[in-house]
Amino acid sequence: MTAGLTLVLISGCGAPTEPASGDPVAAAEVLAQVNAHNDTDVTFVRDMIVHHAQGVELADLVPARTPTPAVRDLAALIDRQQGVEIDQLRGQLTSWDLEPAGSPMSMGMAGMASPDTLARLRDIRGAEFDRLWLQTMIGHHEGAVTMARAELDDGVQRGARNTAQNVIAVQQTQIDTMKGLLLAR
Repeated sequence: MTAGLTLVLISGCGAPTEPASGDPVAAAEVLAQVNAHNDTDVTFVRDMIVHHAQGVELADLVPARTPTPAVRDLAALIDRQQGVEIDQLRGQLTSWDLEPAGSPMSMGMAGMASPDTLARLRDIRGAEFDRLWLQTMIGHHEGAVTMARAELDDGVQRGARNTAQNVIAVQQTQIDTMKGLLLAR
């Protein structure tokens, strides 16, 4: 009897169960399990939208300011990837019936470029731009990795956690690439 009870208790934990075919109550329960989230998840998703928006802004500065193919290609990749992820994150908030506004701490979050740095990037060109842009984007990406690790530490929602894992993998690879580009200067 104890073994049977243990099996029942264990099967009730972890991944959502499949609903019985055509059972709307069971389907709603599975959806609730998948969408279950906590404050860490909400903060991560909202803040990552704001963070990625600045990443896109930084990437959009590149084409008019450098002829360096590697920097231009990386900026185009960042622009595409983070644009897609912003749309996914907004969809996540919509599924939770929440607005995409950043948290009160959004503007002070890790890795955000200061208004002075953004102004300087707008004013310079060529090798000087490349150097400052790469340094700024490395810090920006490191901030995103820090945010993603916090999500993995305390977040519970599968989609948000998957996004955090993706942010770490993609942005760490790009950090390594940017550090290599800086060394080559």
